[in-house]
Amino acid sequence: MNSEKEYSLFLGSGIRVNELSNLRLRDLDFEEKQIHVLRKGGKKDVVAVSPPSMQDIKDYLAVRTERYRGSNDDTDYVFLTRVNDGAPPPPFQPRHRGSSKEIHEGI
Repeated sequence: MNSEKEYSLFLGSGIRVNELSNLRLRDLDFEEKQIHVLRKGGKKDVVAVSPPSMQDIKDYLAVRTERYRGSNDDTDYVFLTRVNDGAPPPPFQPRHRGSSKEIHEGI
């Protein structure tokens, strides 16, 4: 996760990191203070979000277009990076790749 707004939504909703990174603008429901997520196994779910986290997302969206060159199209990802111009962040990569290699090779 790259920003405090992502952390806020992550902690304020309890969703998984993968669900957070795949969140699109159409998935946000500010009136009901909830988000629509796609769970493991492709199951759709609605998740309540704490009011402070929803406010953080509103604040982020206010600068998102200018700072990250994002569009307001409802299919656009919520969280963008400057590097990938709107693509979702790459999936989590283990920090200790060498360790698993050593385990498999019996070192």
